[in-house]
Amino acid sequence: MTRAPAVLRVAVTSQLRARRFYERVLRLRPAPNSPAGHLRFWVGNRLIELHARSRQGGSVQHAVGKSTHVALRVADFCYEYQRMTSAGGSFVGQVQQVRGVWRARVSDPDGNIYTVLEVRTPAASAQQSRS
Repeated sequence: MTRAPAVLRVAVTSQLRARRFYERVLRLRPAPNSPAGHLRFWVGNRLIELHARSRQGGSVQHAVGKSTHVALRVADFCYEYQRMTSAGGSFVGQVQQVRGVWRARVSDPDGNIYTVLEVRTPAASAQQSRS
């Protein structure tokens, strides 16, 4: 078995609009040598590949904004939440804190959901609450 990077394919209606979101809100940089019609971003050793698809076209599996939900772990949830909000991120629902995990869901322009989360140790949680 080979250890090739995993690729998550995300359907979008406008690559230009999606690129602005992925670069400004999620702070991802395009991967070089993306195939024609696709835009790729590295997240660790994984690729997120955006491909243009009409809202009506495509299979259910790759329907725009209907099947993608990805979790992105961050080092400082409060900082990233504020930064993403300032960058135009549209958060869905409320910030949640359960058993040391802080999380919120941000939507790209096509409705694909990214959960931004930080897993805090008990000591880090206590220090954060004193700040």
